[in-house]
Amino acid sequence: MDLNGKTILIVDDDRIIAMAQASFLNKQGINTLTAGTGEEVFEILESGTDCHMVLLDIDLGNGMSGPDIARKILEIRDIPLVFITSHVEGDMTGRIKDIKKYGYVLKNSGDFVILAAIETAFELFYERDMIVEAGKTFEQIANTSPALLWMSDTEKNFTWFNNRWLSFTGRKIEDELGDGWAEGIHPDDKEMCLREYIRAFNAREPFTVSYRLRRSDGEYRRVINSGYPKFSAMKVFEGYIGSSLDITEMKKGD
Repeated sequence: MDLNGKTILIVDDDRIIAMAQASFLNKQGINTLTAGTGEEVFEILESGTDCHMVLLDIDLGNGMSGPDIARKILEIRDIPLVFITSHVEGDMTGRIKDIKKYGYVLKNSGDFVILAAIETAFELFYERDMIVEAGKTFEQIANTSPALLWMSDTEKNFTWFNNRWLSFTGRKIEDELGDGWAEGIHPDDKEMCLREYIRAFNAREPFTVSYRLRRSDGEYRRVINSGYPKFSAMKVFEGYIGSSLDITEMKKGD
């Protein structure tokens, strides 16, 4: 990955270590800034200075701690954080467990280990952005579809519905989440519908089931619902995605 022109803020209360890291990164074409306290960090960031990553010591001694600085940084900037520490104790690493981070490096690991950690962090950060953008694109497409679309998680809970589904049922998404959507199934069809969904889900198989779903005006409409298991690139099961179509008029024509 080309890091030329990137600016990294190095936060370490040991000024000699910070300057040594900065010197090495400068030789790799990376711009650097240094800070030894939380106050210095936020003076830099709030000035609007370009900063593409923060290399942050967990244990900064007196003043704001590394974890506290990290949390505040993420409140004002969406940038990758890489933690550096001389500690390997569980209580130290546990302090950053809840913080969104892109790397963890032990001090004295060597300059090129730190450089590799920085490259990896940037790659993960940009991949995350690509996934987020892909998700936005999918949702935009899904919300223009005439079909009633839905997704569920690995515990059979429905987690998302497109606008067409919500418009059809006349319900808010929070009402449909989990198993709330099943409240709209006709009482005579509910047991059969859920039984088929659970059977297919447990077998990780596609399914198609027809049932009556209550529309926003109170009329029950015949829909055909098809669901397909989702798997990650690593073949890990991620839940189901499915679509429903109103076939009431077609059934009347039969």
